[in-house]
Amino acid sequence: PLNPQSNSNNNTNISNISAENSLEKALGSDRNIENINMGKGFINEDLGANLKREQASINYICGDATNFELKERFDKICLYFSFQYFESQSMGAEVIANLVKHAKPGARILLGDIPDQRKFFVYYNSPRKMSSWLKQSVTGKNDMGKFWHPDELMKICNSLGVKASVQEQESWQPYAKYRFDLLIEVEN
Repeated sequence: PLNPQSNSNNNTNISNISAENSLEKALGSDRNIENINMGKGFINEDLGANLKREQASINYICGDATNFELKERFDKICLYFSFQYFESQSMGAEVIANLVKHAKPGARILLGDIPDQRKFFVYYNSPRKMSSWLKQSVTGKNDMGKFWHPDELMKICNSLGVKASVQEQESWQPYAKYRFDLLIEVEN
């Protein structure tokens, strides 16, 4: 299990790339942060106010996770509760490659709260949910996004030459029954 608060350092540079803002939960609020979101409506101004009270430095950027370009490289990168919306292996590989490109040597990248393909029927556990999923599949509008198999992500990471480990979520996390985290470590 991950302890996102461990090894805290006020000089750590963090990039949070998400469709939903979860900086405080995932990484804490005492750091310099570049926050890249997929749409302006996803930027949580309340979080920004809370982090500013904590003396954090935040830059909000609206961009595409598959191809954004920043000059700075980061010690820690968090993409939380969003990876399922990159619905193909090629798109997932582009996102991970871009995150690795923006990581400093020795950096850690957390892909968090990923729907687990092995636990698909834990989530779709009723006729109503299955009916909804079938209807969404036909229309091409899947609210949940892709359920990833950990092996798919490990294969992508191996192809990029980075070390990765699947992290089972602790039971207190709200979606632990059908989601997992992936920790990627960039070599020094």
